[in-house]
Parts: sequence; C-alpha cells; structure tokens
Amino acid sequence: GDRRLAIGLREDQYRASPADTQNAVALAGFFAAGMPDRADILTEGGQPAYTDAAWLALSEAQRNAALDQVRNAWRRRAEDIFTATLRRDPKNVDVAEPLSALLRSLGREADAERVLKDAIAAGGTTVGWRGHLALGSLQLQINKRDAAEASFREAIAREEKATRDATRSVIELLLSQERFAMALPYLEDLVTTDPDPAVRYRLAESLMRVGRIDDARKAFEAAPRDGNNPRFGEELLDGALMVATGDRLRAEGKRTEARAAYEAALAPYQRAKAQAPSSPQPFVQDAIAKRQIFQLTGDKTRYAEALAAADRAIALGATFLPACIARADVLLAGGDIPGALGEYDRYLKLVPTSPEIRRRLVDLAVSSGNLDRAEAALRSAISAAPGEFGWHAGLGEVLQLRGRHADAASSFARAAALRPDSGTFLRELVARIRAKDYRGVTDATRRRGDFVRANPTARAYAGIALIGRGEASDGMKTLKES
Repeated sequence: GDRRLAIGLREDQYRASPADTQNAVALAGFFAAGMPDRADILTEGGQPAYTDAAWLALSEAQRNAALDQVRNAWRRRAEDIFTATLRRDPKNVDVAEPLSALLRSLGREADAERVLKDAIAAGGTTVGWRGHLALGSLQLQINKRDAAEASFREAIAREEKATRDATRSVIELLLSQERFAMALPYLEDLVTTDPDPAVRYRLAESLMRVGRIDDARKAFEAAPRDGNNPRFGEELLDGALMVATGDRLRAEGKRTEARAAYEAALAPYQRAKAQAPSSPQPFVQDAIAKRQIFQLTGDKTRYAEALAAADRAIALGATFLPACIARADVLLAGGDIPGALGEYDRYLKLVPTSPEIRRRLVDLAVSSGNLDRAEAALRSAISAAPGEFGWHAGLGEVLQLRGRHADAASSFARAAALRPDSGTFLRELVARIRAKDYRGVTDATRRRGDFVRANPTARAYAGIALIGRGEASDGMKTLKES
C-alpha cells in the first residue's frame, strides 16, 4: 500500500542494475500510467511543495498545471526507461509494446507504430506471432484496419498449426472490442479444424451480433450436443437467438411473430435459471426478453415480470454490470427516468470507477434535460479520476449546452492536455470563439502551430479570432487560405 516506497525501491534497483528488464518495465509502466497527486509535487530538495492548506488555496487551473508538470515529467521518464531498455534488446516486443502504448497515448501514433515495427524487424524470425498481433492491435486503435488485418495474417502465418494460438488470440482481441464482423472470417476458418462446440457458439454469437440471424441459428444447431441435456451456455445462447429473431420480425412489422419469438426465449432462460440459480445472467436475459414483450404489446404483466427478473439479477450480483443495465433499461421502458438514474446511482456507489455506467447516467441526464445532474456526475468522475481524458471532454460538452463557453473551453483544453486529440482541440477553439475569447484562440493555435497549418478548419477558426481581435486584414487572409 506504500506506492512511493515501492517506486523508490524500483528506482534503486534500476540504478544498480539497469539491465534488469523486468524491473525496468515495471518502473516505466508506473511512470507511463501513474496519476500524480499533491504529495508527488516536490521541491528541488525533494520535499513536498504544498501543504494541504496551500494546495487548497490554489485555483483549479493552478492545481492542474502543477499536476500536469509532474505527469509530463513522469511520461518523459517512462519513455527514457523504455527506450534505454529497448536499445539493449531491440527485439524485445514485451518492452516495445508498452512503449508503443505510451506514445499512442501522447498522440504520437506514427512513433507508436514505428517502435513495434522496429522490434519485429530486429527480431526477424525469432519474434514469433505475438509481435505481429501487438502491431495489429495498435493499428486497429489508430484506425488502420487494412494494416491491422495484414499484421494478423503475418501472426497467423507463424502459428503452430496444431494449436492455432495466433488465430485464437486474434479472435479474442476482436471479440473483446466487439468487432464481430472482423472476427467472423477467423471464426469461420477455425471451426473447420476445431470440433470444440464453444468455437461454434462463438461463431453463432458473432453472426447474431452482425444481424445474420438465420446463419447464427444454423451455426448453433451444428454444434455437437451432450445428448438431451443442453448446457447452461447453450440455453442462454438459444434464448438470445430467439430474442434476436423477435427483434428482426418486429423491425419487419410482424408483431405477432415477434411476440411468439420473444415468448419462446423464456423457456431456455427458465431452464438456465434452474441449472444455475445463483447466476444473475439468465435473469438479466429473461428481463430483456420480457421488456421487449412489454414494449411490443404494452402488457403490464410482462413489465412487472421484467422488473422482477432484473431485481433478482441485482440481488444475485449487485455489482454485475449487465444487471444494472438491464434494470435501468426496464425502468426506462416504463417511462421511469428517475428510477433509471437511481439505478445508475446505486451501481456507482458500489463501483465508482465504472466508466460505462457513468457515461449512461450522463447521457440519460442530458437527454432528459437534467444538465445539473449531468454536470455533477462528470465532476464526480473527474474527482475520482482526474487524469481521465473522457470525463473532461464530456464536461466540456455539457458546459457548452449550458452556455458556459469559457468554462467549456477550459475543460476541452484540459482534455487535450491529457491526450492530444484534434477533435477536442477544435472543440476548444469553438468554445473560445463563442466565449469571445479571441486571444485564447490565438494562443491555443500558436501552441499547435503544425496542426493548425495542416488543418483548414483550425485555420478558419484562427482567422475568425483575428477578425474578432480587430485584425480584419490578417483574419480575412487566414480565412481565404483555409
């Protein structure tokens, strides 16, 4: 529990033995991901720079600036350690991968890709498939899908044909990111050589997720069965396919057939409950099916049953994310917005770090016009995770809606400081223009000069700011150039 002591010990070990790769990666990993607090801000003599009282006396902007200075120093330290370690062992993908992740987080996408490519090239045939998988994963994150698929092909070309480990890892990566359409070719290939029913079930689920319901049913039915005793997972997937069929029929306007499909899903869910009465999952899926029936027909009995199933899921798994989502969705179907917000609040009291539920709470608060609630939720999130880019960007959006453009600009600027992002930077410029902070626009564009010169939209905003400052000639020239 003593973070500073642990880091001090690792620093001592690094100074004594910089070739200790495991220690170096752990030390650099802390500096890459760590979020400093007041106690990490030190004087040149190594003493705390602020007492509690002095810290509280600073403005929020001053506190953020002090924390940013430490965090930026930590990121530079992490890069130095990773780079020195990789210089000693250029082919070590286990070092290149976290360095690449750090560079990507700093907005240096080309450098992030280069680091992994260099490690793979240095290793040659000794690298194996994992380096190519890591490269493909990064390329997906930076929206280079074609390059990612080429990297996955390279990984698979190096796998052991008996185990198909690379293929399985590619599938796991894609499914974890809900890239079901991309995963399908790999799954369809794997089922030709792997008789495990689980592979066919994953294929069936992926087909279902991309709307190929009939093909999903065929894949499900083709999986080997254990006699007349369907297993727990089979029952859940069977029911999910029936619900998906109901959704399709409903979209086609076939209401009677849709209801029949939803009703048919209840039987496998009931059997799944009997097989695993302490599991919340079958109650979650049961609640979803009954909610769909209620929304289709207005049957209040089914609404009550859906809410009861969701309540049971919560009782069995108070921190089970799908249970929270299912219960809130049932309440929303019944028009109970305060109840849904209350469900999100309940979950966040137990799991305050959940980004999914906090995002849902904010979205619902905004869509229902409760901007006070949305702002409070975002500020609470920032208090818990001040280094999270998304919360600051989200707060900026809410403050824009509230007409507080200067405050919104500060939030966008804070988000951009945490993670360089062109969209957030452009939103900052818009907010400053709306706040008539034309000098702030000029200062911001000077800080990002290379980006502004390459981006017509940013140049246009710079021109508007110049006109706003009374420099009409230069402003019009900039606008024309944009």
